[in-house]
Amino acid sequence: MNANTIVRVDGANSPAQGPNVIPAYAPTTTSAAVVLNQQGNPAILTVATGALISGPTAATTTGVVGANFDGHPFKVRLVGKITTGASCNVTTAIQLVLSPTTTISSSNNIATQTSIAVNTTSANFFLEATVLWDNITQKVQGYQTGQINNSLLAVAALSNAASVTTQGALQFIPILTVSNTTSCTISITEFMAETV
Repeated sequence: MNANTIVRVDGANSPAQGPNVIPAYAPTTTSAAVVLNQQGNPAILTVATGALISGPTAATTTGVVGANFDGHPFKVRLVGKITTGASCNVTTAIQLVLSPTTTISSSNNIATQTSIAVNTTSANFFLEATVLWDNITQKVQGYQTGQINNSLLAVAALSNAASVTTQGALQFIPILTVSNTTSCTISITEFMAETV
């Protein structure tokens, strides 16, 4: 963690350490799945509640700690490692959610890395979205980059300029998809948001 960290969920296997920890994940389906925390809930980042930014608001010229993401860019990053026991393609995504949920809506994916082969081996991955939101456009916009198994995701605009009416609704969950569950284990190293 660094001075720019807004909110962070770490990976750890045991003991149960609460809502800010993600245990290792052994997929049981080849459908997209929401990554869960150790309490069995979605591993959600709520950017506004962990905010470290301070600066003037429209109503005042004095700083307001933890209140102003309007027009200030930040990054959301998913990092992890995967081990597979068979031919397997892996897809990672970061999804915007308006409330904590395990319901997946690909139309809310803001960043996604297409399917990359991780065949009977171990590999690492990261997906990072640089996000900008403001109260005039009320859209989440920006760009993404990342890699899986040393295959680079080219820098591109976010896959969905999702509408968000308040900064309190800037909430994100990690999504993982595998094409084969045989001896597959995924460990999240970090899922975090930080200021730019």
